[in-house]
Amino acid sequence: MGPAGSEAFWSIAVEFHIYFFFLLVPLSPLNDFLIGPGAAFLMTQMVSGRYPGVRRLLSSRPAVWLGDCSYSIYLIHAVVIEIVWRVAVAPVTSSPLLRLVLELVLGVGASVLVARCFYYAFERPFLRPAQRPATPPAGSASVPSAAG
Repeated sequence: MGPAGSEAFWSIAVEFHIYFFFLLVPLSPLNDFLIGPGAAFLMTQMVSGRYPGVRRLLSSRPAVWLGDCSYSIYLIHAVVIEIVWRVAVAPVTSSPLLRLVLELVLGVGASVLVARCFYYAFERPFLRPAQRPATPPAGSASVPSAAG
């Protein structure tokens, strides 16, 4: 598909996404299907390099800070969000929209906070290069080789 075909495809995908966005139900299993084309469009535009502002945004200190612990977020977010749901959201209200907003605000905040702690405690120590000397210190006994 050439550049014109690619742009036409994404144009249709974005129009489709905008049309169905207004039909979005807060807790619908179709959300992935409805949000997916827009997310795919944004990712392809970022990769294409057409928007240097996006590169600056993703290179900013907050984005890099969040990127440092992104694997930890991936690992623990489901557990943290479930705990937030059971402890802080479900007992408070029965309104689906308010539940969604609370879950997003509290769940994302708690996930990032716990993931950052997880990152410092477990992930970061393994990312540092080993602090060992490349050669044995002078005067230390070396292990003889089998050939020797």
